[in-house]
Amino acid sequence: METKKLVIKGIVQGVGMRFFIKRSATELYLKGEVKNLSNGDVQCIVQGKNQAIEKLIDKIKHQSPGDVSTVEIKSIDTKPYNNFSVRF
Repeated sequence: METKKLVIKGIVQGVGMRFFIKRSATELYLKGEVKNLSNGDVQCIVQGKNQAIEKLIDKIKHQSPGDVSTVEIKSIDTKPYNNFSVRF
């Protein structure tokens, strides 16, 4: 199981990005959380099979609402998640 931290940059707040990511992650059987950051970016912690995480990243880059300019990706160690949630 992999855990990655994604920071999605561009016009990504106020467009339904967090709910798009939650729906997509759930469809791919991924766990974690997504939240808005105060600087206008969206942060996502995602856990699961690497292939599923790569599919999620591709969906964020090419199918998500808004205008994604970049997705920063970093492998991290963190607690295991039980589901995928939107944080406010």
